[in-house]
Amino acid sequence: MGEKKVEWLVSLVFFIVGGIFFILSVSMIFYGINFRNNAVARVAIITDIDSHGDSDSNTQHTVYVKYKVDGLEYNESLGYYSTGMSVGQEIPIYYKPESPNRIMADSSILLWLIFFILGLILLSVAFIITFIKIKKKRRHKELMASGRKIYADITEITKNFSYTVNGRSPFLIVCKWVDPSTGLFYFFRSENIWFNPQPILEEKGIKSLAVYIDRESPKKYAVSLEEVEKFLGSV
Repeated sequence: MGEKKVEWLVSLVFFIVGGIFFILSVSMIFYGINFRNNAVARVAIITDIDSHGDSDSNTQHTVYVKYKVDGLEYNESLGYYSTGMSVGQEIPIYYKPESPNRIMADSSILLWLIFFILGLILLSVAFIITFIKIKKKRRHKELMASGRKIYADITEITKNFSYTVNGRSPFLIVCKWVDPSTGLFYFFRSENIWFNPQPILEEKGIKSLAVYIDRESPKKYAVSLEEVEKFLGSV
């Protein structure tokens, strides 16, 4: 799979995982609130904490508690674990009057609230990544269509080490242009390139690239890679 597709896949994964966390947590929060509004509070005692490994070698904990309702003693799984719990510890619970064996820990809603916040964070990251990509792509397209076309000399080919996909960092082509009207130097960086353009530039003798700059400010620009990409299949 190409790195550009992987970039979009990362955003999609954030959307899916964040959406799952968000939907499940909202459902469980409403369930928990409804449960507590129709439940009775009770203090239970932790009788056992069963620790066991799962298929991923992670340690899971099942907490068992006992409590009395109308003189009858119940021993049930709490469905919740927190670091610091210990056998003999008293813990607040809620139970349904019509089904005393159905219980909920006092901190369960807090746990789902954490998942809710995590889901929001993941969704926000996905939205931000997607928004930035779409905005940059739209701006690039607009500049290519209506910007002032100039040619800038290639000065350097480097890697964008601040960005990594699948353990790889993309290449960048840096170009320099002198504005003849002001004598000011401008340096332009291409978009991320997921192949090494050096062989193409050397073999085809490409010394400069077309750059489309904003007619009001050269600081807004789009480096055209058409001159490089049209030879991509020949090297």
